[in-house]
Amino acid sequence: MSPPSLRRAALALALLVAACGAPTGPSPAEVAGVYRLQAVNERAVPDTAAVTGFGTLAGMVALRANGGAERSITYRDARGMLVPLAAVGSFELRGGAVELKLRETDQTWRVRGEIVGGVLTLRYPNPADGEIVERYRRE
Repeated sequence: MSPPSLRRAALALALLVAACGAPTGPSPAEVAGVYRLQAVNERAVPDTAAVTGFGTLAGMVALRANGGAERSITYRDARGMLVPLAAVGSFELRGGAVELKLRETDQTWRVRGEIVGGVLTLRYPNPADGEIVERYRRE
């Protein structure tokens, strides 16, 4: 091979290697922001039933450009008591998925979801049965 052909081959190989290692999906900086809770299991938030009975009143997730994360939610329990929950930690993006690792007092909560068009959807098991789906919209 002649020197120009070797250079072209080396350049093509370098571009191929770089492309294979390129991340897919958005970066943490691109999804950073505050996401307000819009619905839980398709029930709008604030849940009007929560004014006098059980339901979700408010919530938010904050994703930081440095990979930090925070989640807070307030709901009314079956006894009518307001229950505020707050957790802090980190998040990672894996393709189109987001993985949160949040610490709430003495336990770590890991949850997966996705961000599509400014909407963050988190899914996790319901202790009673089925699945809980929380939908947040970016402000």
